[in-house]
Amino acid sequence: MDARQAALTAGIDDATIDSGTKRTRRTVIWGSAIGYATDGFDLLILGFMLRPISADLGLTQPQAASLVTATLFGAVLGGFGFGFLSDRLGRVRVLVWTIVLFAVFTGLCALAHGYWDLLIYRTIAGLGLGGEF
Repeated sequence: MDARQAALTAGIDDATIDSGTKRTRRTVIWGSAIGYATDGFDLLILGFMLRPISADLGLTQPQAASLVTATLFGAVLGGFGFGFLSDRLGRVRVLVWTIVLFAVFTGLCALAHGYWDLLIYRTIAGLGLGGEF
């Protein structure tokens, strides 16, 4: 017996099932849109804040540029790696992992004391970013 037959047997009509499905779909779409916007904001704000970050941490221009490159490189690896995992383990589960990974390591960027800390945090945050995409 599938889920629809079980719901009909329990006295739940098609309108209730369709209403719940539409609400769930809307919630998923809004959640995905907000996540996508947050990812875009992260990449955009890095470009604007690169000069003050470089001044604060004493970074050279090549070091500052490598932060952006590391983020994008991590995003490519995350896209492939988490895409593979999502096919095996489920898209929702892996999406949750990537959001947590992105959020934690983006937050850790604020606590970086030097170039290497920040480079590692941005690369790992990029993995999560690519997984979300």
